[in-house]
Amino acid sequence: MAEKAPLRSPALDFLRTLALVLVLFRHYGNVPFLMDIGWVGVDIFFVLSGYLVSGILLREWQKFVKLDMWRFWWRRSLKILPPFYALLLLTLILQPIFKSEFIALSNRAFLSELFFIQNYDARIWNHTWSLAVEEHFYVILLASYLLFRYWGSRVWLWIGCLSIAFCLGARVWSIYANEARFFVQGFQTHGRLDALFCGVLACLSESKLKTMFFERFKLASHYLSACLLVLFISLLYHFSNKSAWTLSLGLGLYACLNAYFLLYLKHTWPQRFISHRFEKACTFLSKRSYCIYLFHSAVLVFLMPWVESWFQNLLALNSFYWILSIVVGSLVYEVLEKPLLAWRDKRWPINH
Repeated sequence: MAEKAPLRSPALDFLRTLALVLVLFRHYGNVPFLMDIGWVGVDIFFVLSGYLVSGILLREWQKFVKLDMWRFWWRRSLKILPPFYALLLLTLILQPIFKSEFIALSNRAFLSELFFIQNYDARIWNHTWSLAVEEHFYVILLASYLLFRYWGSRVWLWIGCLSIAFCLGARVWSIYANEARFFVQGFQTHGRLDALFCGVLACLSESKLKTMFFERFKLASHYLSACLLVLFISLLYHFSNKSAWTLSLGLGLYACLNAYFLLYLKHTWPQRFISHRFEKACTFLSKRSYCIYLFHSAVLVFLMPWVESWFQNLLALNSFYWILSIVVGSLVYEVLEKPLLAWRDKRWPINH
């Protein structure tokens, strides 16, 4: 009999909503600080993805002492591919009509997007590089399954630690050989895998951190988290995503901090003090975050120029941008992603 999917975590829904908000501010807005640090939203998405995906596979391994790799690939494909390919199809339809200067539509770019190598080659959309990093992460994560029968989940511990060291070295070498460029060190998989594997390490260390630190030293965990948050914000304020610091040590440090905050919030979430409406709003946006993330750029490119021709007020423009991004993303979610995932979960449950 199939097991029910685990209940949603308000803390993880909040983090996913925060990541989405940061990305939306990054690409369009009039709050300079949030625009400057908004790129961190993708890092939060990476850590969350590594944490959640490794958790699914780890629970399957612990229950069945095996992993069904093809089942995993199929489930993930039904989650990621339909909305993404819908975006590509929409681009092919609308670009000849709107002729946006922000889209580099070519056969090479289309094939790069289609096969998830857009973070190394030509690309149509600037934000879809993150999907390529995730797809490459899945390949490495599942390939490591071949070693599970000998060493179990310790394989992920070793790979996670090695990935942090390797990505740091790759970014430093790239900066030394060329220059500090976010479109290179910040985009390419061999420099960004550490964020996803920090999520994997968070999953592996969650039980021990929960019992040995968050529960045993609750007050100390609050003080430490406050200090780390101040450090995080201070570094983001002083160093842009184009600086050599950020593109070398910074990306790894931020990934580790995001992984820590994920576990801290999950196990210290102040349920009694958080508004139920706030949690419901976070859940609403969290469920639709992937589609909103994918299609907000289409809103920017195809719809906002028309809105800007009618309105000049910054508040009005930002309001339209947010409303249109959420509406379009939610529409894709309701029409495409939600029914597909419901069919997927009925036909291929999360644990079989």
